[in-house]
Amino acid sequence: MSSLYSKIKIALDSKKIIYKELRHEAVFTSEEAAKIRGTSPEEGAKALIFQAKRSGQNEKIFIQLVIQGNKRVDKEKFKARFGFETLKMVSGDEVEKISGVKPGAVAPFGNLFEPAIQVFVEAGIIRTSEIEFNAGDHKISIRMNTGDWVKIVKPTLGKFAEKEVQEKRKNTEEVKLLPAPEVHTEETHAKKQTEQPESKHKFKRNKIVAHKYVYSFLVGTLMVASFTAGNLLKPEKQVPVQIVSNQDLPEVLGIADASTNVDSETPKIEVAPPEVSAKAYGIFDMKKDTSIYTKNPDLPLPPASVTKVMTAIVAMDQDDLEKPVQIPENCTKINASKVGFVANEVLTLEDVLYGLLVRSGADAACALANLYNETDFIDKMNQKANEIGMEKTIFENPIGLDSDKFQFSTVNDLEKLTKYSLKYGVFRKIVGTKEITLRSLTNPNRTYKIKNTNDLLFTIPGTVGVKTGFTTGARECLIYLYEDNDNQFLIVVLGSEDRFGDTTKLINWTKENLQ
Repeated sequence: MSSLYSKIKIALDSKKIIYKELRHEAVFTSEEAAKIRGTSPEEGAKALIFQAKRSGQNEKIFIQLVIQGNKRVDKEKFKARFGFETLKMVSGDEVEKISGVKPGAVAPFGNLFEPAIQVFVEAGIIRTSEIEFNAGDHKISIRMNTGDWVKIVKPTLGKFAEKEVQEKRKNTEEVKLLPAPEVHTEETHAKKQTEQPESKHKFKRNKIVAHKYVYSFLVGTLMVASFTAGNLLKPEKQVPVQIVSNQDLPEVLGIADASTNVDSETPKIEVAPPEVSAKAYGIFDMKKDTSIYTKNPDLPLPPASVTKVMTAIVAMDQDDLEKPVQIPENCTKINASKVGFVANEVLTLEDVLYGLLVRSGADAACALANLYNETDFIDKMNQKANEIGMEKTIFENPIGLDSDKFQFSTVNDLEKLTKYSLKYGVFRKIVGTKEITLRSLTNPNRTYKIKNTNDLLFTIPGTVGVKTGFTTGARECLIYLYEDNDNQFLIVVLGSEDRFGDTTKLINWTKENLQ
């Protein structure tokens, strides 16, 4: 039987993935691993193995949870999120039996175990551009691009972190005091808004209460903590790290940027697509239900205002289009792209949807979320994402603003969302509208004339829609649908410096080579 380390190497090398291999003395905890690697604990990936049972089922299964080195699992949150009735960490003997390696050497590659087990990843891991983990050996670590790891493992994404933790050195008796985690308040949030070019809207959440924790690990507790892929311990003496690379890169621990790591399907066209600035994109044949060409289609990236497609779907699922929607005052104060609705004004749900999808109004998105408890609305967005099969998507707000927490999707997931949304005739009608005038129900003399933010509706005949997006973190994004008598092509562009230019190149290339 091949070692887990060998399986990981084969999996990475076969896909020509760039990574760095670090060799060092045996280490066991996340905190000490970060020190010996010279990185932060959040870049270390803990790989924990649990025994679980789904609600309504009798069979118990083994699963792997991957979480940042400075976090721990909130079991109740995980069970509620994924429909499990029980969740119990396995023993040291079971760890070795399931993974093939001793506790503390488990890598976040449950898909390579024999037999393979399902892998769940905490959304915080996906936020980091690079991750490091123990590679099936206490003396070997690997550093690689997070998007490449997602591509190999194909984990299920979710939020199940509890609080930051700090691990105690294996050979130290001192009890360490964990600093209180940051408390997110309206005041600190407002301060962040003034420091950044793009503001973030704070939705009401349960407040985070700061505590200080004292961790005193006995031998048994250390065994539990060492079930992690990134949990490595550096000895008291500084140990030099030997770095082995599968690529000759100039940086010691650096790997290529996500935009240069192309996960492309073999194109069905002999002529290569044009160079574009987007970090990730996909060209899909909607009639044949196939992909034509993709680059980094499973790389999680912030989706900006294309998030509003999901916001619209949830709103249409829940209510009649003629339902009156009042615009809350707080929604009119969001520092982002807005329709310009007046506070406390009432419009039909359909008109608010026009404001959402045509003008990309943050005030419209906020008003729709306020039809319910805002937290419940966002939960509905994530539930719908699960229903559609958007496994690597998570929403934190209905607007698409850059999030201090988690707001990510992928090209493949947005392709699924678009196909689902087009089932709604009103959605297709709205996203293809170039200009429209909205009228208040409370003040018929007040109107809002809006123009579609999708420039290609005005420049490329055959353009159907669908949705634009931009934030400082996400850069330019676009979901674009084109059709003629014989074809229907979908293009999804994320992380672009020129969404309309990139999309124009890609649709022209597609039409020239496929029509």
